[in-house]
Amino acid sequence: MHSAQKNRTGPMENTGYDHISDGTRTLANTLSSHLGLNKALEFCRDNQWHGVLAALEEIHSLTDGDS
Repeated sequence: MHSAQKNRTGPMENTGYDHISDGTRTLANTLSSHLGLNKALEFCRDNQWHGVLAALEEIHSLTDGDS
């Protein structure tokens, strides 16, 4: 699991990402772990996986873009 997600203790309040399900976040973390954050973002954009893309953007914002 991505380190930014490990530190999450509750809903992502005041970030605009509180609508993302835990399952979608899990899928985003799996993709990010396997592909790297930038490739996972590209993959989800290309395949129009909007929910997973939102979760990846959340990870991106929490890590300041580090992959």
